[in-house]
Amino acid sequence: PSMWRNMTMNSTPTGLVEGQELMIKRYDTYTVYELRMPWEVLFGEGYRLDPDKRMRFSALVNDNDDGNRGYVEYMSGIASVKSAGQFGLIEFAK
Repeated sequence: PSMWRNMTMNSTPTGLVEGQELMIKRYDTYTVYELRMPWEVLFGEGYRLDPDKRMRFSALVNDNDDGNRGYVEYMSGIASVKSAGQFGLIEFAK
């Protein structure tokens, strides 16, 4: 599996994303996608998360295993239209 950045709101480059751990686990009737990466991978060197602020976020996983292309999208703003304004807001646990 690989991770691809299509757009960014800062100077972080688009394209293939390095520095992350991505695992796909298949069970009888479902699939689990696990992703782990440092904040710098998303936001660039020197970024520090402010847990008191909410953040806009969306993610999409493409699937083309059997020749029928599909996807799973968490929030909106990636699949049908590229618009960060459609991303959902997430809050961080303290």
